[in-house]
Amino acid sequence: MHTIRLLILVCLIPTSMAGNLEEIEELVNSHHFAQPWEEDVFDCADMASANWQFFKDHGYNPAIAVRSDPGPGDHCYVLIPVGDGRVVGLATSVRMGANLTKNLGAIRMNFVFYRTFNNPDDLAFMDRSITDGMREPYQYRGVIYAN
Repeated sequence: MHTIRLLILVCLIPTSMAGNLEEIEELVNSHHFAQPWEEDVFDCADMASANWQFFKDHGYNPAIAVRSDPGPGDHCYVLIPVGDGRVVGLATSVRMGANLTKNLGAIRMNFVFYRTFNNPDDLAFMDRSITDGMREPYQYRGVIYAN
């Protein structure tokens, strides 16, 4: 009985860290993107994928979220766990206050999404602009630099 209880507890321990908001803000504000936004070249899907990889490399367990944007298209951003079952959204939209020459996006506590993806490959699989050959695969490695 004790062995089963121990096994259940081990399975419930998260394998990646959930940071606090201050740690996440520090990471967001100490890095920036190497290139500017350009639709279907380096847009929110690339930036969300880069942020996903960046936070994954720093020990977090992020997810990529997609929400309907007013007007044409959708918008991608990253969800990052901050503990106690809470997450923050990191949006790369300049309209939402991101200054991508100085940071990795704008942290939001209130956000709406209709779909999440575990990683950039899962997002790309559902991105019709990639599957239809209208754009190249996401650029997300080597595109984030320290300030």
